[in-house]
Amino acid sequence: MASFELSNKEQARAQAWIEKHSKEHAMEYTGVIGGRWTYAFTPTSIGTMAVVRCTCGAEEDIGDMTHGWDEFREAAAKRRAERGTRKD
Repeated sequence: MASFELSNKEQARAQAWIEKHSKEHAMEYTGVIGGRWTYAFTPTSIGTMAVVRCTCGAEEDIGDMTHGWDEFREAAAKRRAERGTRKD
């Protein structure tokens, strides 16, 4: 069984979009357990895409496909600087 987690950044993006969308697009009652929002995760070779969808069909990409890449780029830049080599 696969499980997926949202980063804090992704959670904040999802919550902000849900709040904005809820104000702009009022929906009728969707039941006692909700069900208005669907979170979809798509694993790829470069990371996991994350999308939140409303029952009206609207959706928002909340994924942060940079997991670890910022740190990788910083470390690579530091190594290049230490060796005195260029980026290209």
